[in-house]
Amino acid sequence: MIINIARVWEDIAVRHRLFMQWKLQRLTDVLREFVGPGMIQHRLVEFLDKHRGAICGCDPVPLPGVIVAFNQTFTRRVDIDYVNGFFKKYLCYKEFSAKEKVVLLKRWDAYALLITNRSRICPYCHISPIDTYVSPDGLKAYRPNIDHYYPHAEFPLLALTMGNFIPCCEKCNGPQMKGTTRFDLTPHLHPLVDPENISFRLAHKGGKLDLNKLRLQADSTSYEIEVMATHGTCQKVDNSIATFRLVPRYQVCVPDALFVAKLSRLGGRYRMLTKILTKLNFSDKHPLGFNEADDSYKNVIAGKLKLDIARQFKVI
Repeated sequence: MIINIARVWEDIAVRHRLFMQWKLQRLTDVLREFVGPGMIQHRLVEFLDKHRGAICGCDPVPLPGVIVAFNQTFTRRVDIDYVNGFFKKYLCYKEFSAKEKVVLLKRWDAYALLITNRSRICPYCHISPIDTYVSPDGLKAYRPNIDHYYPHAEFPLLALTMGNFIPCCEKCNGPQMKGTTRFDLTPHLHPLVDPENISFRLAHKGGKLDLNKLRLQADSTSYEIEVMATHGTCQKVDNSIATFRLVPRYQVCVPDALFVAKLSRLGGRYRMLTKILTKLNFSDKHPLGFNEADDSYKNVIAGKLKLDIARQFKVI
């Protein structure tokens, strides 16, 4: 389930934008020390001046255009390697993401960025937590992975661009899932750009109908979770489901889905009570544990699954 986290990400972008502007200014100041209009440093300054806003911003939409412009500006391998050397030095992700034995959060780094992130569930799978913790003395800390949607090894100019950051779980970003898959070459759903386009359905196994299964009275092993595109066939959806192994990973959620489905038996009683006992406040009683009317499900493990199953069985 690729959850869209664009609004949350935009809320924490101001300080990172200032940080990036400072980084690029340092690089530009160094480059301006070189003279001669035909020099590669001069072309790099012009490139940075033109694309500074996109490189410093949190919007991923302009980034493919920045990559195209870079490839058009620097065509010789020797020039590309030379320019990338500057990016790797002044836009160093290793330095930004390092955990040092000092009081953290005194400077802007990956921990300071992620501790302000209100997204608590991996947007790629939506079943693993991605919380961040820093102890008061700053000596103990953990954080989720930061996936570069466009790999920083290939595009070091975007190594610290927030629009290229996707906070995610270690499994989704690890070798068994995304690994070295190039999302710029093989299209996948983008958590900061694409609308949510994966749905879930609880189904019984096998083709033979069984009354106990239909009545939701069979054991959970008799059911399975179906994962599909919400709006018809979509290559991005198919690639995302395959890369993040969503079909096998979600089978452990069958008991949760079955529990939600069984809430449909209580739905009629719940609605009847709200009509008979009009003086009682039922507004805060959400059978799913979150308010289905907003995006609360995004910070609940398997929240989209529970929402879809509730709609499938008319719990809500």
